Amino acid sequence: MNRGASLGDGVMICGVVQCPWHGSQFDVHSGAVRAGPAASPIETYFVRSEAGRVLLELGEMRPSGGRRSVHGAMSHP
Repeated sequence: MNRGASLGDGVMICGVVQCPWHGSQFDVHSGAVRAGPAASPIETYFVRSEAGRVLLELGEMRPSGGRRSVHGAMSHP
């Protein structure tokens, strides 16, 4: 979520997702802002595919204190 907008409705190209409401762009691996107007990064989570299911790990922290990144910060139907 970015200020109430679901990034799942955004467009993702080359690992960057764009907010459908404000146009802010975020790196899906690190959550970093690539283009504003957003000033804060988004949270990212570790995901993996296993036996045809997508598994999401919540709350796991890296030793540096940051969250582990993902290759899919968007929901997928």
